Amino acid sequence: MLAFAPGERPGLEDVAERLTRNGDIGCRSTADGSLELVLGAMAFDLRAAKARGVPPVFDLRLGLSGSSPFDFGSTLWLRPGPHVASGARSLPVLREWLSLAARLAATMPQLSAVGWTPARLLASPAEFDRHVVDWQAGGAFPSAVLCGFVPALERAVQSVGLRFVTGQEMWLEGDFDLRSRAAEQLGRHVAAYLAHHGPVTTDHDLTLPDGRRARIRPSPNALLVRVEVEG
Repeated sequence: MLAFAPGERPGLEDVAERLTRNGDIGCRSTADGSLELVLGAMAFDLRAAKARGVPPVFDLRLGLSGSSPFDFGSTLWLRPGPHVASGARSLPVLREWLSLAARLAATMPQLSAVGWTPARLLASPAEFDRHVVDWQAGGAFPSAVLCGFVPALERAVQSVGLRFVTGQEMWLEGDFDLRSRAAEQLGRHVAAYLAHHGPVTTDHDLTLPDGRRARIRPSPNALLVRVEVEG
């Protein structure tokens, strides 16, 4: 989701005009009033939100204040087109999807935030661009903009949004300050590992960047991955 302050959202015609300056992005209007955008042989649909639609919940923030305003009726939505929708959770499609979103954001100086609904997360345009561009250049999976974390009991945090990629959320626990930046970075690192690993079906160990080990095991119903970091 591309979010704007009231009255700041560009029209789809304006978006199409700006994109014509990027030779590698195909763009055409469709009968239902959306734009079909093609990047890397994959088609995506860009459409304006309906003012009367039910607004999604975004209670997590990255690079934004908690009160950052936006108007749901002034949002644009970018989604995989019909022929790639079935693979939307795969890393190749997700990479092109995010790359296109970052390219769109770069043409919109009035953009307030970029939202990722599976994680209930709103990111500042600068943070979104930084993480996505780094991934495109061979860096880490951009878990910071695709996965949030919320407290779970006393010594654990649970991911929000990782299930979109792996089919499982993560429960991270250990003897550390859950509100520290180190804990946040640890959660992002493990989430990136799991995004590449895929669904966890058996117990195994992961060596963390600081040399500690984490025991990774699936829950009995396989909907959750428990990650226990050694002290």
